[in-house]
Amino acid sequence: MAATDRPLFGADRLLTMLLAGAVATAAFDLFGQSLSPGLGFANLAPVPLANNVIQVVFGAPWAPGAHALHYLAGLVGYPLGWMLI
Repeated sequence: MAATDRPLFGADRLLTMLLAGAVATAAFDLFGQSLSPGLGFANLAPVPLANNVIQVVFGAPWAPGAHALHYLAGLVGYPLGWMLI
């Protein structure tokens, strides 16, 4: 079956998207919180950034929501964006 014959949101593509998002999120967290500071660069912490977004939108920070936002963006948001583009 050619790639164009398969549905865009088939089970195999969604599974691939979630796995790719999980690997990319883990790789970014490893780089941003371990390798980057170890090499003398800035600590790249996405959860405080997500918490800042929640604080701007809702007026108060919420750490569990920041973790959820970070993982949802990494597992679903970015891979889905790449899939649709």
